[in-house]
Amino acid sequence: MIIITARASVRPDQRDAAISAAHEMRKLTLDEPGCIDYRFWNATDAPDVFLVLEQWEGQTALDIHLAAPHTTAFLTDIAPAVEEAIEVTRFEVSNHGPLFEP
Repeated sequence: MIIITARASVRPDQRDAAISAAHEMRKLTLDEPGCIDYRFWNATDAPDVFLVLEQWEGQTALDIHLAAPHTTAFLTDIAPAVEEAIEVTRFEVSNHGPLFEP
């Protein structure tokens, strides 16, 4: 499993546009083969900081996603809203399960 986390600060006057772009990106991405989950959040201590969590079955699915037209469109659409470089981290997970047993 591949997990991607990202953090982006957006300009306050572009926040609504960023949220709209994020909704559309999530809707299109969830239909992609190999996508386990794809979500955006706002940081609770900074409303103009967006956080992303992506889960992919493997690198091939992620590569296809990164090459998808809607990914290119999203990155183009979101660029004017972003104040600084987007921080993106990739994790490759070989084993996973619940932290606490029921």
